[in-house]
Amino acid sequence: MKRIVFLIIASLLVLGLVLPGCDGDGDGNGGPAFDEYIKFAICGPTDYIQGEHMMWGAQVARDEINEAGGIDVGGDAYGVELIEVDTDEIDSPEGAGDTVRHAITVLGADFVIGGFRTEATWDMIEAAAENEKIMFIQGAATTALIGDTVVADYDTYKYIFRTGVMNDSFLVNNCIGMLTMVGSAIEEELEARGAAVTTPRVAIFAEELSWADNPVQLFRYVVIPALGWTPTYLARVPDDASAEVVATHLAAIEEAETHIIFTIVSGPVGLTYGTQTGVLGVPAISVGINVEAQDPGYWSNTNGGGAYHITLGFLAPNIRQTTLTGPFIDAFAAHTGGEFPVYTAASYDSIYGLKEAIEGVGSFTDTDDLIAWLEDPANARTTTVGTSDFYPDGLASPYYRHDLYYGCDKVSGIGVQWINGDIVGVWPKAEYGELFNAHVYFGPTCWAGFEFGGTEQFEIFDDWFTVWEGYSG
Repeated sequence: MKRIVFLIIASLLVLGLVLPGCDGDGDGNGGPAFDEYIKFAICGPTDYIQGEHMMWGAQVARDEINEAGGIDVGGDAYGVELIEVDTDEIDSPEGAGDTVRHAITVLGADFVIGGFRTEATWDMIEAAAENEKIMFIQGAATTALIGDTVVADYDTYKYIFRTGVMNDSFLVNNCIGMLTMVGSAIEEELEARGAAVTTPRVAIFAEELSWADNPVQLFRYVVIPALGWTPTYLARVPDDASAEVVATHLAAIEEAETHIIFTIVSGPVGLTYGTQTGVLGVPAISVGINVEAQDPGYWSNTNGGGAYHITLGFLAPNIRQTTLTGPFIDAFAAHTGGEFPVYTAASYDSIYGLKEAIEGVGSFTDTDDLIAWLEDPANARTTTVGTSDFYPDGLASPYYRHDLYYGCDKVSGIGVQWINGDIVGVWPKAEYGELFNAHVYFGPTCWAGFEFGGTEQFEIFDDWFTVWEGYSG
């Protein structure tokens, strides 16, 4: 049964249900009772880790803010209230917009935070814009979600911002950085061993979803050939593909003598993929995007099949991008009984960003003033993953107005790897920065010598090199 739980002011509706971390001192909203509340609709697929962590990140922010006295609105203290909205967007994306409309028109949401699956986010955007509510896209990375709305028709869609992740153009850029790091190390070692085939051979394993279309085309036909490497196999699978389907593709990837599997996966198939790479013992290192691999449960849930997998993420236990990173990781773990946040938990930063805007304007209903405040670069704020602000008007694609600013000194993401059962941050790595700069497609060339404190050296299973030495090409 789908969990559709709306957290409403206790004086209006009492639910005989306690969610993890939802208990507070006086109101069920993480602290003392307030006379007035500002309602944030947290909209995600609550049966999956992406929506679950989105809600938990918001709950941590709510609890901290309410316990500290709430949001100061022109001298009056307002509490933070969360409305949990199950968009069901992984299983049934076509209904997500209506759930957001219901949250706004019936439940009285003042702000919308959410949107993980691109196919669902389009109508969620429409629901927010038609009701003139500010929406922070919290997970969907497709560049066109901003380009075809805010940029194409600002007056209608000025309410839409992307805060939880950079757009897919910048995600692609980061993946190029991780791929060049791993591929160059493979090439160097194979040359040292005198292998017959030293040029990295790369397969692509991607979801059959719209957000993955552009990255698939770019990597298969532009990036991999530009690196002088060989594309071997392309797998496009449903986001709920069975073990049998995944295994069939992995067998073909191995048959094609592949060194690297570039993953473009955001949904539950990421777990199936991780499990099957272990079951089949595929001698190839996974690099790319696999959202499920950001979860500390990935190792156990794949029975160790995720060993040495590298995925783009935003947080790692060994890295502290800002002074807020560590306290948030600790608070999230305390709230959830030990969970480590995946990237949709950036709902935490979204709520704090809206809090600062509301307090800066002195109102949560003067929407145009709030939009102007958010657009002002002077109001860039430190978040758990970097410095957060938005691109201004007038720049070319993919530097779109209201999209999250990308760069080493802004928000850039990190690469994490599974080593001996632990997830560790391994990218950006200083010694591979110059190589990355030579292949940057979007954003600044700021990577030479750049890495976050605590970043570790990535590893490749040595037995794979033995297999690779036998490749004939």
